[in-house]
Amino acid sequence: RSLRGVPDRPGNSRLPSRKSFRVPGSSASVGSSGKEQRNDFPEVEEAEEFLRQAGLHHPSRSELENYLSSRNHSAEACLAAGLILQDTELLKEALEREPSNPHALFTLASREDFPSSQRLAWAAQLHELQPENALASYLIAKLNWEAGEIDSALESLERAHQQPGFESFASESMMAVTDALRATGSSPGGAALYSSLTSEVPHLSELLSLSRNLQGYWQEAPPGEAAILREQNAVLGARLAQGGESEFLISELVGLAIQNTAYEDLPQDAPLPRGLAADEPALGE
Repeated sequence: RSLRGVPDRPGNSRLPSRKSFRVPGSSASVGSSGKEQRNDFPEVEEAEEFLRQAGLHHPSRSELENYLSSRNHSAEACLAAGLILQDTELLKEALEREPSNPHALFTLASREDFPSSQRLAWAAQLHELQPENALASYLIAKLNWEAGEIDSALESLERAHQQPGFESFASESMMAVTDALRATGSSPGGAALYSSLTSEVPHLSELLSLSRNLQGYWQEAPPGEAAILREQNAVLGARLAQGGESEFLISELVGLAIQNTAYEDLPQDAPLPRGLAADEPALGE
């Protein structure tokens, strides 16, 4: 598939300005005219200059097309180019190339760019491929909840609570983007720096949404059920704050925020929600 027929999305291959800043995983902000919005924030310009001095080269579409050709349009190459350009068609092409690629399945299932029904199917496929990866079950729970399938969502949440793994593929995305940038002219340091600053973590907003839904639900639930849901929420937060995800500061902060909701407005006679104890290994380790 050629990239030449796909118009550039302004700002996708550069550090996003604060004015058009997007939550990781969401679509880039483009003005109603379709033209690139001017960056009016000097600190962002300074960051971009710092990246340029570090050896970052922002690849053009033609350069990324050549990169894809050199990699035979592999799933990882399509994911990398799609993440750099925020091009959903390239992300979908990754899955077309390798329909059972867990990284591609997770990337598409996590993003709000796609219909919920498709995302649910991709998350279910990821669960089949990686039955111990709790993150697939958490995504299924969130999507079922938004569809009004509360019982199915609670079943998925209980399954996630029992699964030992928690793999978000954030490191894989960073490595793929780094490879694409190095292959299109960036220095190793510049490519690594850019990929770390713009790493995709769209699942965090999904988990926050799930946590908020749980919080509203347990406030109306019987005490016994509420205690179980609070504990499941605390464990979800702990997995982000204490597990392998904690290498990303934003994941740790989101995990702590989710944990805190488990203790908010806790009745005096209610048991204290148990997350991961300080001396207990994080789930999935």
